[in-house]
Amino acid sequence: MASGPRPWSRRRSPPTAVGGDKGYTGSKPVTVLKVVGIELTSVGRFEPEPDDDEVITLEEDGQRYRKLVISGGRIVGAILLGYSQEVSPIRTAITREVDVSSRLDELRAGDWAVLSELTGDGPLLPAAAAHPGSG
Repeated sequence: MASGPRPWSRRRSPPTAVGGDKGYTGSKPVTVLKVVGIELTSVGRFEPEPDDDEVITLEEDGQRYRKLVISGGRIVGAILLGYSQEVSPIRTAITREVDVSSRLDELRAGDWAVLSELTGDGPLLPAAAAHPGSG
């Protein structure tokens, strides 16, 4: 059996790595593919499970597409084709597990700007800048 580094996302991280006895719960996969003139992004789980909800928007010209997978009122995944400005608020909403259930009608109507309102579209780790020597 070969030994080597183990991925932190598959096990509890050592207490010294995250400060105290808090465990690392894993990373949300993010994939960005840039092709000439278009950007494709996949975040988290993009296939819905039986009780999940989906919000899908396809532009009339067929050049832009976006999809959210929502489970228990929270976004758990997304696919964005040609919507690079929405990557940050979606990724933030997924990471912070923001409840979007009160804004589903707006999302279905194509008003995805509500995600920036819900998340504040701030940094994923706002406290990191407060620690000396962190950057």
